[in-house]
Amino acid sequence: MKVCSAVLFVAVFAFLYLQSTEAKVSKCYHCLMSCDNPVEVQTCPSTGDFNCLLAKIETGTQNDEVRGCVASDDSTTKQYCDQINSMPGGKCYICDSDLCNSA
Repeated sequence: MKVCSAVLFVAVFAFLYLQSTEAKVSKCYHCLMSCDNPVEVQTCPSTGDFNCLLAKIETGTQNDEVRGCVASDDSTTKQYCDQINSMPGGKCYICDSDLCNSA
């Protein structure tokens, strides 16, 4: 349950957190919980400095995944990403170029 809460928390910040500076990343792959191909492309907000996020947790019976734009200075999302990476079956990274969250 904590795993799903962490992924959901990352998703909320990835899609709702805005800053008022010029955007670094303009497009990221986007999906929430189910990321079957083809994955949609999300245009990041024009106000703010954004990176792309991929967060995935694979367990024996459940596969949860989130991809999308995330504010580049969002330290809370980075902390949750570190927690996901420390879990068995967890994979999370934040990258800084368009559409870099494909893997």
